[in-house]
Amino acid sequence: MGFGSSLLWTPACSDWTRENGFKLEENKFRSDIRKKLFPVRLVRPWHRVPRAALAAPGSLALPKARLDRTWRSLGQWKVSLGMEGDGVEGANCRFVWIFFAAPVVPVMLKALTYDEKRGACSVGSNVRDAACYVCWAFARAYEPAELIPFINHISSALVIAAVFDRDVNCRRAASAAFQENVGRQGTFPHGIDILTAADYFAVGNRVNCYLTISVYIAGFPEYTQPMIDHLVNMKINHWDSVIRELATKALHNITPQAPEYMANVALQSSVVQGFRRRTDETSCQIRNSNDVVVAFHAAIVFSPDELVTQYVSELQNAEEMIRCGFSRALGALPRFLLKGRLQQVLEGLKKVTVISPEDVSFAESRRDALIAIAKVCQTVGVEGDGSQQEHVCRDNVDQIYATLLTGVTDYTTDSRGDVGGWVREAAMTSLMEVTLLLVQNEAELIHASVCKQIMCWLAQQSAEKIDKFRAHAGSVFLTLLHFDQPPVPHIPHRAELERIFPRWEKETLNWNAASEAFPRITQLLGLPAYQYHVLLGLSVSVGGLTETTLRYSAQSLFDYMKKIQGDPSALEGFCETLLKVFEDNLRNDRVSVPLLTMLDQMLANGCFDMFTEQENHPFPVKLFTLCKEEIKRSKDIRKLRSSIGVFCGLIQFQGDMREKVFFQLFLLLCHPFPIIRKTTASQVYEMLLTYGDVVDAAVVEQAMAILSDTNWEAELPVVRERRNCLCDLLKVPRPQLVPKVSYTAGPAVPAPPDLSFSFLSGRVQHEEEQLLPAALSWSSCFLCCRAGKRLSRGIPTSWVSAELRIALLGRRGREMCHRKTPKFLVFTF
Repeated sequence: MGFGSSLLWTPACSDWTRENGFKLEENKFRSDIRKKLFPVRLVRPWHRVPRAALAAPGSLALPKARLDRTWRSLGQWKVSLGMEGDGVEGANCRFVWIFFAAPVVPVMLKALTYDEKRGACSVGSNVRDAACYVCWAFARAYEPAELIPFINHISSALVIAAVFDRDVNCRRAASAAFQENVGRQGTFPHGIDILTAADYFAVGNRVNCYLTISVYIAGFPEYTQPMIDHLVNMKINHWDSVIRELATKALHNITPQAPEYMANVALQSSVVQGFRRRTDETSCQIRNSNDVVVAFHAAIVFSPDELVTQYVSELQNAEEMIRCGFSRALGALPRFLLKGRLQQVLEGLKKVTVISPEDVSFAESRRDALIAIAKVCQTVGVEGDGSQQEHVCRDNVDQIYATLLTGVTDYTTDSRGDVGGWVREAAMTSLMEVTLLLVQNEAELIHASVCKQIMCWLAQQSAEKIDKFRAHAGSVFLTLLHFDQPPVPHIPHRAELERIFPRWEKETLNWNAASEAFPRITQLLGLPAYQYHVLLGLSVSVGGLTETTLRYSAQSLFDYMKKIQGDPSALEGFCETLLKVFEDNLRNDRVSVPLLTMLDQMLANGCFDMFTEQENHPFPVKLFTLCKEEIKRSKDIRKLRSSIGVFCGLIQFQGDMREKVFFQLFLLLCHPFPIIRKTTASQVYEMLLTYGDVVDAAVVEQAMAILSDTNWEAELPVVRERRNCLCDLLKVPRPQLVPKVSYTAGPAVPAPPDLSFSFLSGRVQHEEEQLLPAALSWSSCFLCCRAGKRLSRGIPTSWVSAELRIALLGRRGREMCHRKTPKFLVFTF
């Protein structure tokens, strides 16, 4: 039974005449609740009523009277049943719902704002849509004079629904109902003017409704206060964060229409008191950035010192979302609250940006803290000789830049992917905002070293593999480069940069397209100030996995390498920078693994051919040492396979390098991982085909036969025998197995100076000065406490007291030692 229908039942179009000929239409419902409604439950019993019963005179009078009396007792509805004709053939029964408007309008007004959250969605949209349909039906069912007492309530409710409802279908339904009433009733205040701004199509955009249309409608006095009350009471604390944010912005825009009402009634009576209750109940847990408006209102009732102290203390909360909310709240505080407390706020936000083992995955809180730092700086302003408690000045500008630059180095990853990218993006934006703020007020506060760091880090980000962050970094880079009100000082190589990135291309250059970005960014390799950072970013892109990024970045790099082949000094400088990048990122898999892949491609493409004619050139020697150190004890398959390609590429350099390369490759031929042995054999085979002159021609065929015919995935003893044959054939020393060293009991020995921890074995004594025999002090073993069933690592016994050793074993171990019965099981491997 729908609210918009005027009939309880509808006659069915059927010629089935069994029992009686007055069949009713039986609707189907998915919900069991609808099946229990009176009009639905009556259909089937009605169909079973005999024809004779219906034909009897007055047979319907009694049920009609009882039904009419029941509805009247409710005080809301009146039901009338009419019959046309006395005969059975001409009878037409209709149950008509005629309701009185007075008790219904409040229900409809409540239904227009009904919203209930269940899970991740709302179940109130259908109710609001139906209420709009009822209001639409009012215009057709009643005369204008009958609705005059309710006009202001209905018009305000429909306007609010048309502008502030969360769902587009409800906004459009409310707009249609408003239009119907304006056309048929003609009594809605300013109806035509509002319809012009809030028609069916205009209300389709929710942001436009909240921020533009609402401001226009609030200019009519009849709608101003209802709109403010609705936003304050219904939307500020809405379950949807987007609606909360839009509501705060809408309140900000509407406030000039009724400033006294906002200050004296709306804020004082609802939001502030609600925030006070919320603070008492949840310890001021502002859970997201959309509660910023609550922070503003809190300033009205809390003392500034108490408020700022409470906010800063919550920045170290164990929940990430609470940190995010309070960071944004601090960033939104007005200037009078930050005055005298700026250093406290900056220190608190700085602690949020520090990565610790406990909160390494709190990337969103670090992002919001960096955004808040820029907002705070913009709020307090710049004064070079001012106080660091009130302004950005000489005393704190270095601290601010250091914190922001730390965010650019955040490469944290978790199950969500590169979450550190959010932090880097926020850091780049904040660096731009703070720098432009200083340039426009106190440009002398920007030091040359800081400006160089900013531009170099932006250049690195502009050369990396993720399109979104590359585009953002490129946009910030060009903004700082071409800013001229006044220009940013101390930008390295400004003239060369303006030639590479002309001003007219600032808006047209598509940094998201690798085909456009990398040919430009690789030109910075020729600028000494940018070479290191650009090469660091390119190494991640060239050695990445994305085909488009890999292709264009590699091609741009190779094109640059071809240009400098005739310039020995430029090539030497490039190689030194390349080795420096490798050395600085040793064992950093984010950089080292793609860097090995890039080196493999560069060696294969002849980028270092100039050095192949020089015997024992320092570049390949240093590169070989770094590669060998990088894969030492590594179990990363991708890293090991990339290093094989680098070792095979180094064979082209003359001197002692070739014997070292062969020895390293033959070690990999007996690697514990079969896939590594197989890959090494395959690439060594290709190496001998490509660089046949590095081996005596008489043994090349035989060596290649061993490489191709051997099953390198077989057992290690079999593989090792075939490997040794290769060593003898190519006159390379055979790698020797290192025997396991056995130890016997003996006196305690001093710890080696370069060893901080080792493993302990033997029997622990409970006396403090009595040291254990160091027979196995330097062997690898574990101690298992027989009573505590706990494994713990031992340490050198000759320089650590028994008390500390016992403490390391835990409570159960200490209890055993106090009983003077310490016994341990020793597992040596």
